[in-house]
Amino acid sequence: MAFTFNWAGVNINPIQGGSNNYQQTIRNDAANWGGAVRGYEQRKANQEYADMLKEFENPNTKAKILEIKAEIARLEKRNEEIKAQIGG
Repeated sequence: MAFTFNWAGVNINPIQGGSNNYQQTIRNDAANWGGAVRGYEQRKANQEYADMLKEFENPNTKAKILEIKAEIARLEKRNEEIKAQIGG
């Protein structure tokens, strides 16, 4: 089902553009809003990084990191042993 409207006889006054001063105000406002959004994103990213650093100070996290580093060292040593066995 479609709806149509007959616009015959409807008069609409032409729209006049604003002055250059008004347009510049709009641009400035848009730039300010964009800057505010960018600042919010930057603050959010900074907070996320600060939370990561705070988590790194956690003793449980430090222990986990040391555990992972030890596992990596063990695996690298094992890789060297395997390379030696296959003549690499």
